[in-house]
Amino acid sequence: MIEVNLLHYLLTYITLSLLLLLFSGGTNRPARLIFAICLILPLVTGYLFFSDQKVSWYGPLILTRFSQQAVSIISLGCLLSVLYSGCQNLMRSIMANLMLAFTLVLLSANDFITFCLSLELLGLLTTVISVQSLMGTEPLQRRIDFVLIKQLHLLPLVLAVLLFYLATGTFSFREFTILNNYYYIMASVALLTALVAKLGLPPFQAVVGLIFKQDEQNPNLPRLLIEGVAVMVGFLGPMHQIVQNMHSEVREIFIIITLSVALIATLYGGLITIKEHTVEYSVAFLYMVSSAAVLPLLTIYNDPRVPYIVLFYMASMAISFALFLIGMKQLALGSGLLRLWAKKVKRQHWIWLVSVVISLGSISYFPFTPGFTMRLALYAALAEKHPAWAFCMIVAHLFTTIFTVKLLLPLFDGLSAESRRDSALDKLQISDTISLGVFSLVIIIGGVISLALIEILV
Repeated sequence: MIEVNLLHYLLTYITLSLLLLLFSGGTNRPARLIFAICLILPLVTGYLFFSDQKVSWYGPLILTRFSQQAVSIISLGCLLSVLYSGCQNLMRSIMANLMLAFTLVLLSANDFITFCLSLELLGLLTTVISVQSLMGTEPLQRRIDFVLIKQLHLLPLVLAVLLFYLATGTFSFREFTILNNYYYIMASVALLTALVAKLGLPPFQAVVGLIFKQDEQNPNLPRLLIEGVAVMVGFLGPMHQIVQNMHSEVREIFIIITLSVALIATLYGGLITIKEHTVEYSVAFLYMVSSAAVLPLLTIYNDPRVPYIVLFYMASMAISFALFLIGMKQLALGSGLLRLWAKKVKRQHWIWLVSVVISLGSISYFPFTPGFTMRLALYAALAEKHPAWAFCMIVAHLFTTIFTVKLLLPLFDGLSAESRRDSALDKLQISDTISLGVFSLVIIIGGVISLALIEILV
């Protein structure tokens, strides 16, 4: 338990809100007002969480029954909107049923871990359904359907690795815990996936060609991203265990080095979004630095649930960035986002608008969005051991959000045809942004199935 100064919390958010107004530029007052509200509104949630002046990493952060119902109502509203727009695909129907199941779990969740995992899965499914249902043209719709079906072919790889371990007797369930087995399986799946991507074996090579637009300047970028994500996810558990076995002095040095690298990477990721006008690279940088800001938690706590939380956090942030950029492109029609009024906007545009607001809120600490409670808990855990570093990480992460808003601000003022022709966002392909999110979702599905099978066997 740590003492939290509520006044410092309020002053930090107010200061960052004023900085956001300063960074935004332009003369569009409604745009400034909207962005200011996006940072000021969390004050209400912050007051509710910190009003008792005590914070642990999962104690008072358990949301109230009202908050759980609010999230469930919002999720059901998004689901009904998607269904109303016409969900005829079998894949979307299955995901819709899963969303209903996780919504029921949210309503009955009594502990923070269950709530977070259910909320993250619900957010992931909502995003995939939205992206898959609201494509502008039918060829794109069929393309995304094909990609999702092809990605699901990775699931037999997970089952094959599990059966291999069981058949060869590599480990015994009596000697290792369930979590240890899960870590080894995920590490093996990640390494095999990276190996397949490295060798370019079919059908994975065809899938990579579909979900990534080949970059002429760096044709190996898609493969490198896949390898990086796979290895990072696969070694979350073993890395956590190795660090916990270090001596206290070595562990402290390791923590300081890790936090320093994460802080520098986060600030660099925010700056690169302004310097580099290539949206694909901006998405990759933002996703990686967002993960880097959370990885130090693996070095601090020996709780076996920490790698789960980090894994779901990374996946939710990847899809949040993807949906945000996709939605912004769909809404960039030359008239500007703020001029999309009800009388002039089609139904699907309003659904995109809601998706953009939800994903932007998830990135910028907005309450009741996927990843918000988990992010707050992670930083509270970091603050319990290293308050100064936690404050630096929060400020750096919020500045990254400000830089992202700065990069995409012209969309809110309206872009002419000539301006949009030269804009990096106009060159953005849907396949470029959805790729990381789809791949993260496949890894999570494989991990959940593996864990479920292990529990059944035990």
